[in-house]
Amino acid sequence: MNGMPVRRPAHCARLAALLLLIAPAAHSPGQAPAPAPPATSPVVTPYADPSFGFELQLPAGWELDRSRFRGAGDSIGLLRGRQPAGRQSLEIVVFRSFGMPWFTDWIKEFEKQLAASSNVTKIASRNYARLDRPAAVINLEARVGGQRTLSSYLCVLFDPSTVWVFLLTSVVPTPESDAAVGAQFEEIVGTLVVQYAPEQGEQLAEAFKRGRALLAALRGRAESVSIDESARFYLILVKDKPIGYFTRKLTREERALDASSPGARRKAGLRVREESWRFGDDGAGRYARLDLFCSFDLRSELIEQQQTQFARPEAGGRPLVTLDQCIREDDILFSSFSTSVDRNLPEPRQPLRLGPEYLGLAWLNLLPGFLSTGPQELHAFAVYDSPTRALMASLIKPLGKQPLPGDPQTPANAFEVREGYVARPSKLYSTDAGAMLRLEAGELVLEQTTREKVEELFAAKRSALEHRAR
Repeated sequence: MNGMPVRRPAHCARLAALLLLIAPAAHSPGQAPAPAPPATSPVVTPYADPSFGFELQLPAGWELDRSRFRGAGDSIGLLRGRQPAGRQSLEIVVFRSFGMPWFTDWIKEFEKQLAASSNVTKIASRNYARLDRPAAVINLEARVGGQRTLSSYLCVLFDPSTVWVFLLTSVVPTPESDAAVGAQFEEIVGTLVVQYAPEQGEQLAEAFKRGRALLAALRGRAESVSIDESARFYLILVKDKPIGYFTRKLTREERALDASSPGARRKAGLRVREESWRFGDDGAGRYARLDLFCSFDLRSELIEQQQTQFARPEAGGRPLVTLDQCIREDDILFSSFSTSVDRNLPEPRQPLRLGPEYLGLAWLNLLPGFLSTGPQELHAFAVYDSPTRALMASLIKPLGKQPLPGDPQTPANAFEVREGYVARPSKLYSTDAGAMLRLEAGELVLEQTTREKVEELFAAKRSALEHRAR
């Protein structure tokens, strides 16, 4: 196994327990799992994730959940799947971290933690040489709920900050079926295509180095940074059709870091308040509110994101409300997540440990202003991602002055922005102070407008949804 740098998996024991316990449901004794069709067969389902830059062919007919989820430890869950008969399951998770030892150490620690489970009866690992980057396979046999299971993991070092893990777990009553299950695993992982070269990962490492340097400089002058405190309004366009609007306001404020404690200490910092409404033609809609605060010393942070989903009127029922709340002190971030279904029982979350690449979400809004006069180089940061409640990479590259689309007489600072390394980049236009003028993300565009235009287009639709929320 090639010794390339990668961080040791934090809370690896929790991940090991989780992956062992997603064993499929019981089946008739003596019945072996049906082998997967060959990867070249038409009976496959293609799966691709542009944010992490890979594609894979999976067996057709499986129940697949493509929604992101917070994995154990510091992993991000990308996909969960289950065979209809309930005899097999699969999962894809990604470990993304930004300060790393070696891949061989990572594999040894991961295997050690898997082996420590009381359910494991046999475990072995080997190199996986098909790819153009370090990779390893771990096979283990376990007893889960009285059943014999086989679990196979493919662990791949995508780049210096990312380890990708595919897991296939099968209920296998007798060793006679092990070969068929192993062949199935090889067929699936044999279709893995990583869409970027290892050299691009090295470029990402350089971008993180530039990000760390910018953060070090910001710590000394954050309090004196110029902030445009005017409220801004944007139309949300899809294929040039207005489907909603977005607002943003930045202010200097002092905030208590513990609102539940009278007399709690207060800190000065940057506050960002955002709201958005999206409206469907069928009467459905979504409201989102984001409230961010980050202190000028960059050591403290508050994040609150609320989303309200309105179904079609004929569907009835109350809107679904989700709330994600975070508090950060230094390099530890705590988050809790709740919904209107279980409002009094927030989902417990393990704290996230951050590194020197971490950038508070409030300051993300001012990056264009910091970079508009510097060299046109890629910068990368680790930021909190609310949908997965995990860390994601945020990248930005200055492109210089360019005419603002729709107003070519107005020059604007242009930037390429994206999440992850290979996701299709978006294009951002800003003022010299960093205020957004326009954002182009494929068919979706945010275009600056006026409060009056927003009210003209959407006041009635907004009032209808607000009435349903009462």
